[in-house]
Amino acid sequence: MAAFDIDRLLAETMARHIEYRPETKSTNDLAIELASNGATVFPSLVITDRQTGGRGRGANHWWAADGALTFSLTVDA
Repeated sequence: MAAFDIDRLLAETMARHIEYRPETKSTNDLAIELASNGATVFPSLVITDRQTGGRGRGANHWWAADGALTFSLTVDA
């Protein structure tokens, strides 16, 4: 069960589509994949409870455990 209230996020934010995954390697990679495949409308919010392979600037990598606010927002393809 999602720790996020998806209906409330859709009602109270600019997001028109929300893609939730309990765990993903990277919300950014998933957002790019969905946008590239035409599988979403914009703005689209990708959220997860746990991210295992995030990346930052340069060669920096990081992960996010349960309870972290981990998301990517795609506003246009």
